[in-house]
Amino acid sequence: MKKILIFSLMAFGMFATPVLAQNRTQKAKTTVAGKARKFWDNAKKSVQSTTEQIKDELGIDNTDHDALRRKYMPIYTDNLYKGGDANQLIQACREIFYQKYPSSYIQTSVIPQDTWKSEPVKEHGSIVGYLQSMYCYVLAKDGNDGYINAEFTFQRYKRVGEAYEHVEGKWPGMTRVDILTPEIYDKIKD
Repeated sequence: MKKILIFSLMAFGMFATPVLAQNRTQKAKTTVAGKARKFWDNAKKSVQSTTEQIKDELGIDNTDHDALRRKYMPIYTDNLYKGGDANQLIQACREIFYQKYPSSYIQTSVIPQDTWKSEPVKEHGSIVGYLQSMYCYVLAKDGNDGYINAEFTFQRYKRVGEAYEHVEGKWPGMTRVDILTPEIYDKIKD
């Protein structure tokens, strides 16, 4: 009986040893956010590849066009601002533009927004005033060589309960100028 017990324990040990030597392989637990991110990334890749395939089939190559639109400002032609001071604002931009580029011919000068863009100014978490901005764009032809597209910014500030005052250097301030060749102009004007 003793021998049978010892042999059975030895046999059990021989069979159990390989089982104990094996490592448990558990799948890493992923969170719902991780699964959602993986799903979103896969969907985004799928949409991008499908878009590329469709562009290839149709012969569309707008990578150059998109890069130009990111590099240069849009060309605005519609004046949307109808305020009483619209002509004064545009005239101020034109005068500064002509001072800097006297030999150019202005084609358009517009304010492509219908009202002042207003932002609250906070100090220590509470609103202490308001900053308003208006943008004016002047497009001029530079002889036969190209175009000049300039952005001007008007800003005015008021403390709560007071009247607006012009921000120095921003009434108007020339904030950006793009010099465009005729080829670039033709690509971004639409």
